[in-house]
Amino acid sequence: MLKIKFDLEILAILIFTGVFLWFSASNILDNKINHQYPIGFFASDSFQNYGIAEGLKEQGNYKYQPYAVAGGYKDVPGLHYPVLYHIVAIFSNITGITTYDTLILIAILFLLGTSLCVYLIIRKFNKHIAIISLPVMVMASYGKFSLSITFGQHGLITGGFFLVAFLWVLSSFRLEKVFLIFIFLSATMLGHAPEFVFGMIFLALYVLILLLNGRLQISVIKRLIVIGVLTFITTIYYFIILKGTWIAKGFSKLEIITLTKFLEGKAFPPILFNQDFNILLLIAFYIGALLGGYFMIQKKSIPLTVLFFLVLLGFSNYFGYGHKAFQQRFLWPIYIAGFFGLTVYSGFRLIIKKTSLIYSFIMFLVLSSTIVLAYAGKTKPGSMMDSYHWDSFVWIQKNIPKESIVFFFYQDITTQHSLYYASTQHKTYVIDLEPLINAIKNKEIMRNYDMVISAEAGASLPYRKSLFSFGYHGDEEPKVMFNSFDICSMEYLVFDKLSGQQVFAEYNKLIMEELKKNNWIQDVYSNQVVSVLKNNKQGEKCIDERQF
Repeated sequence: MLKIKFDLEILAILIFTGVFLWFSASNILDNKINHQYPIGFFASDSFQNYGIAEGLKEQGNYKYQPYAVAGGYKDVPGLHYPVLYHIVAIFSNITGITTYDTLILIAILFLLGTSLCVYLIIRKFNKHIAIISLPVMVMASYGKFSLSITFGQHGLITGGFFLVAFLWVLSSFRLEKVFLIFIFLSATMLGHAPEFVFGMIFLALYVLILLLNGRLQISVIKRLIVIGVLTFITTIYYFIILKGTWIAKGFSKLEIITLTKFLEGKAFPPILFNQDFNILLLIAFYIGALLGGYFMIQKKSIPLTVLFFLVLLGFSNYFGYGHKAFQQRFLWPIYIAGFFGLTVYSGFRLIIKKTSLIYSFIMFLVLSSTIVLAYAGKTKPGSMMDSYHWDSFVWIQKNIPKESIVFFFYQDITTQHSLYYASTQHKTYVIDLEPLINAIKNKEIMRNYDMVISAEAGASLPYRKSLFSFGYHGDEEPKVMFNSFDICSMEYLVFDKLSGQQVFAEYNKLIMEELKKNNWIQDVYSNQVVSVLKNNKQGEKCIDERQF
């Protein structure tokens, strides 16, 4: 009988894993591993992560930001979450899968890992509830929740996995597994620092409860010291960079952000708890939360405490954690699943008093089938990229010398600046839209155009002055970030011939025609949508300013 129970649980996990991967792949990757161009990329952040991972593959380490990502500087330290990029680069090299496809695949696998860790947390409380909870977790790659992948919140996904793994170890083994706690806590810091902060908050609360209950023994204190020392040694290098860059630039300041204020920033569509979940799922959650609260107090259940903690992370914007709280909401389908399972299991027990894994397994199958039938295929795979632009980017990456700068005139994707350095792996500048619109309105052909650098400049392109001191290229050399360039000084110029707003395409064609009147400026690449021109006499007069 024990063997049957064991096999049913393993079978449920295997079925869930298959359904989760299939559901995610169909929603985001169109059931394919390799694609002609990036699929599942709908925001600059996605291309930023791709660009860093691709550059890391080329340079072999992440001591410094890749040349293109850093806007042509070679001394900008690797200041993003290093774990994700190393995993993506290594996996891509080993398998031969493109970096952009590997990035999406790793994100999906991390989400699956997070789900299984939450399963283990719930299982510590009740195995039947854990099995019944699994189907809800599949929704992490459905609808608005899938934006965690397609809008490039891959750091959240990475950090979320290691945070939940850390909480699983803590809830299951207390502080006995020093090595595992140190590994997962350190990985959380290197995976995405906000989740490390959340982990430390939970650890502090856990230690405080031990102290108040008179259970903070010397052996526990010794373990905490060992964990602290090992974590410090492992993360200090990255923490120094973090402190001198993102923290120094105010990205970690405490700030209360309401939904209205967050919407003004337009970072990504926020998850709204009472609107983005099915009404039946919401009812089940609220009932489960009431039952969970009762059992948490009555049984002093750490697993239930962990589940409440994870759900509440999504509301931490009201406690000073700003926009980072809205990222946590993408993981709510995984975090609330345990309370849904508790409601279903409790209702089932009212009808059938006998506990059996067979009943829980049947309920798991019914719920899995229901969710798949209800939601499969409703989230369509796609991308902000297309084959024409991607072919031009690949050509630039392979054929234009690395030290050359590429200037992009209007494209419908112009506002997604990260896309350019990521896709070309070159130092790039992109046309500034407002002056361009004015030029079109005034019917002007100009010689000087305002351009914005395409670089990961959120922290102002920092560089090290000493171990603990940093300077900032972006602050010290503002003309590198934004400047007016003489079109005749540009070596490589990229134009779109088609546009959703044809007035821009017509203006591009007009400029190209003027430039190509000079026999030293010619097409070096062209397809139905994109043309790349090369100016072989930079600085030579190439265009007359006039009205058209």
